[in-house]
Amino acid sequence: MSLRPKLYIETSIVSYLTAKPSADVRVTANRDATIEWWEARGPDFELFISEFVLVESALGDSEAARRRLEAIGGFPKLEVEAVRVLGQALISEGAIPAKAEIDAYHIAIAAVNGMEYLLT
Repeated sequence: MSLRPKLYIETSIVSYLTAKPSADVRVTANRDATIEWWEARGPDFELFISEFVLVESALGDSEAARRRLEAIGGFPKLEVEAVRVLGQALISEGAIPAKAEIDAYHIAIAAVNGMEYLLT
């Protein structure tokens, strides 16, 4: 059993971690901050993903998808079946806008599975 805090990684972290350099200053800043966190702080946590992260990571450019999936290939997956009701409640109660439905599920996955942190 690990004594490190449990952290759920949302897909944007994987995307920035594996992104190629960009001319967009904002994208570059997010990419650099993600890589810096990953190298300096990532080992301090027990990292988890979900089926949602795998599905989202596989979308888009095939080479970028390969890099994303390779980066998270060894991480344990959290259960997602019990989170659908909570995710829908977050939307129906107005905590998360309907246009961000997948974000509601990421929050629900982290909560239902007892994650101490959600990194997004």
